[in-house]
Amino acid sequence: MNMKKIDKNLVPDTITTIPNGKTYSVREAPFRLYGLYKPENKGVFKRMPAETAAKVGEGYSLMNCMTSGVRARFKTDASVMQLRVVTPTVTPVTTSGTITAMKGFDVYIKDNAGKERYYKSFRPPVSFTDEYEAELSMPCGMKDITLYFPMYNQIEDVFISIPEDAVLLAGSSYPQNAPILFYGSSITQGCCVSRTGNTYPSILSRMLDTDIINLGVSGGAKGQLPVAEYIAGLTLRAFVYDYDHNAPDVDFLQATHELFFNTVRKAQPKLPILLLSKPDFQKGEDEARREVIRATYNHAMAAGDKNVYFIDGESIFKGEYEDICTADGCHPNDHGYLCMAIKIASVLQKIL
Repeated sequence: MNMKKIDKNLVPDTITTIPNGKTYSVREAPFRLYGLYKPENKGVFKRMPAETAAKVGEGYSLMNCMTSGVRARFKTDASVMQLRVVTPTVTPVTTSGTITAMKGFDVYIKDNAGKERYYKSFRPPVSFTDEYEAELSMPCGMKDITLYFPMYNQIEDVFISIPEDAVLLAGSSYPQNAPILFYGSSITQGCCVSRTGNTYPSILSRMLDTDIINLGVSGGAKGQLPVAEYIAGLTLRAFVYDYDHNAPDVDFLQATHELFFNTVRKAQPKLPILLLSKPDFQKGEDEARREVIRATYNHAMAAGDKNVYFIDGESIFKGEYEDICTADGCHPNDHGYLCMAIKIASVLQKIL
């Protein structure tokens, strides 16, 4: 069955060679890369040092090479733009996400007020091996673009091709040099969202016009001390701490949550730290888990900590439509991620 004959929007745009086009790697100027550890390095993009991830385990090292939260910023007046992605390992598509979210790239363009607005996505073919190409026609005039990377695929390089007579310039930088760091589970990484720009950290990046680092690690982020020590050494605007889901049980959460927090807090006594409990709250064990996280908050407050904050996850989806906030009873869908971003933004805006 030829789906393009039925609906051309169901398949990626056909690649057509740009006559006399120019091709650039996003690793090189004038592109600005965000959300990566040492983006100037060659090899697979990483969100944190390989040595730190290796201390945690093989699965963590694999997820460290998934590019959730990574962005490239640039400006161009090109009327058409091609993207070529080189990827050493193609992660299988699962029932937990769309191919556009797991392997595609979202294009956002700043409007006249300076707000990033979604334009379109570079979508991969349903099956590919070590690379793919995609093409988009672009609006007229100079455009200030943010390109959001895939959430669940390793990326070795990304190339942008534009017509020879088109201009390519450095994109906007964020007003503050220090990013907000998000550490957590597959919910933080963005599992089940429809496209990569709709994870709650990415939505918050646009809401607050701030750089972010997304250290969400599906199944792997469990409050490991090597990660806490790495985070403790970074220069950050704020730290959003949310790995409730990955803790196997209440006892594990009890043994790791406050220890992780104290490791970061000892190194950075003035860093704003926001603690979250899980948003898909259920009566029973989730109540006990929440109290572990609340205890970390209460102990910090009792010790005189003026820079610690807590959001009760039960309040995030609360309301008439709370039953439509997840894709699978656990991971948020797009609406659920927006609810998370709005709730967290209400606290971060006061902090920052």
